[in-house]
Amino acid sequence: MLRVLLASFFIILTSYLLSLYVKSVRNEINSTESSSLLEEVSIRVYGKKGIEWTVSGKALKVEGDKIELKDATINSGENKLSAHTAFLNRSERIGYLSGNVYIVLEDGINASTDRAEFDLKEGKVWGEGRIKVVEGKNSVEGRGFEIFLKPTRVIIRNAKVVQQ
Repeated sequence: MLRVLLASFFIILTSYLLSLYVKSVRNEINSTESSSLLEEVSIRVYGKKGIEWTVSGKALKVEGDKIELKDATINSGENKLSAHTAFLNRSERIGYLSGNVYIVLEDGINASTDRAEFDLKEGKVWGEGRIKVVEGKNSVEGRGFEIFLKPTRVIIRNAKVVQQ
């Protein structure tokens, strides 16, 4: 009788401990967000005229519609945006570049800033921070900017010409 009672107690205790373990594992699985990490990635974004944008970088992290890209480069023809990190909403095709942002336009205009917003559908880059724009020997600095890629148009607020 005592053996049956001890065996029953052991089975009940074991099942209780196993149910606690299963609950903890289930909570851990549910609490982690679904994401993917890819390395050395190149994505082509197509439009009505064929390839419009090529987005590439060293590491790509995807969470739903949001993409984070390290050492990012975004190209459209001769226009090129590059930065340490790019964040892109895939469905809206908007995002921002952060850290050592360089903008190279097909007209020979180069710009650099720390952060820039972009809209791939509109072909527009803008920001509120400091920017330096160089074309040949001419250089302009300012705070706040809008750059339209096609056709090329650069608007710099609080601009001052830097003598070379």
